[in-house]
Amino acid sequence: MYKCSIDKDKFIQECVDAINEYLKYKKVKNTYSEEDGRGTFNDAGMFVMEENIYGGKEVDIEMTCEPKSDFEIANYIMYHTMLPRLAIFKIMKGLKKRELLNNQDILDMVTQKILQKLKDEKAEHITSYEVIEGYEQDSRSIFECDTIAEEDFTEEWRVFHAKGDNSSAMNEYYKMDSKGEKEFAEELEKNKNVVMFTKMKKGGFVINTPYGNYSPDWAVVCRKEGLSEPELGIYFIVETKKGKEYSELQDKEKRKIKCGIKHFAAVSKQIRFDWVKDYKDFKDKFGVADFL
Repeated sequence: MYKCSIDKDKFIQECVDAINEYLKYKKVKNTYSEEDGRGTFNDAGMFVMEENIYGGKEVDIEMTCEPKSDFEIANYIMYHTMLPRLAIFKIMKGLKKRELLNNQDILDMVTQKILQKLKDEKAEHITSYEVIEGYEQDSRSIFECDTIAEEDFTEEWRVFHAKGDNSSAMNEYYKMDSKGEKEFAEELEKNKNVVMFTKMKKGGFVINTPYGNYSPDWAVVCRKEGLSEPELGIYFIVETKKGKEYSELQDKEKRKIKCGIKHFAAVSKQIRFDWVKDYKDFKDKFGVADFL
């Protein structure tokens, strides 16, 4: 369970500004295309249209919409965003072209903008994750593997095959999402300080975030003797973003990673979570030595 703290007045004003900007040049209209054409009969006696060489023109006709009450609009937005009705009324009061919300398409788009803004604000201002007493994940699903299909073997990088009984991989085969992931797995397997590792199935182990459930990519267990800071523990769950610098990550990616860090900090002090761009970055961030 996560908690967040949002400045309500600031959030409402930012929603008003964003929606007013979106509606600034909007009109409720239907666009029709008019074209001239001629028909003829082919050799088989069938009627066909000749190719139009004259082009056409578009005609815009403004629409009239059945008016929606403020209560109807507020209820609709509340149902899709779970915002309090009072906050929605305050947003509506600040709109310069409120009448456009009578159009369902525009109302849908405005609702989605409010919902996205709410998700961004939640993720940006999460204060803590808290463990719910008595809650347990289904241990049978946490370490499940993605299903490998026959066609996956046509791409050399698509499937990682562990090297026999001496491998530190939990399973013999893993389905990879990129060449970078396969290289990462191969480097983990070479390092004898890595006792065990596994690639996590999407949806197997999840972290609750404002954007929905978030699944890390890897779980790695290392020898304490191979860590620069053994008091941090031996279990790592990492997210690989091949070749990307932190500044190149999307805002949503950064916020999900931030949620992951807060989540695992609440679960156990022996678990470290972070994103890495490659194997070297993993060693540097987690302080894992090469086995000598």
